Order: sequence, then C-alpha cells, then structure tokens
Amino acid sequence: MRLGAVERHLGMSRPAARGIVSGMMRLLNVEGYAVLLLDDATDTLSLNEPLLVQQFGLDRGSSR
Repeated sequence: MRLGAVERHLGMSRPAARGIVSGMMRLLNVEGYAVLLLDDATDTLSLNEPLLVQQFGLDRGSSR
C-alpha cells in the first residue's frame, strides 16, 4: 500500500501518518522479524503476513 493511501484512509498529514506507521513498525518488528516494512524510495508500506503469523503465533483459520 502506498503511504499516500494510508494518509487518506487515516485522514492525516504525511508526518502524522509516518508517525503512526513508525509506531506500528516498532510494535510488530520485534526479535528480528521484518513484519511491517516501509520502502522510503517508493513510499510503499508492506505487511508480511506469514511472518506476522509466525512471530505472534496466530491461528490463521480462526479469523476467517
């Protein structure tokens, strides 16, 4: 997802949206897992769902 789309969805300015994304990255990217990444060159935010499931021991079947 592009950072601009995140801004529009949250109704925030770019610095505020980057702050939210930065906080989410600190929360999710623990123990060396790159679960949430922001590519500054393309302003693209990506979530690695398999790593998210592995890192937090989630049961993928229970939420769908």
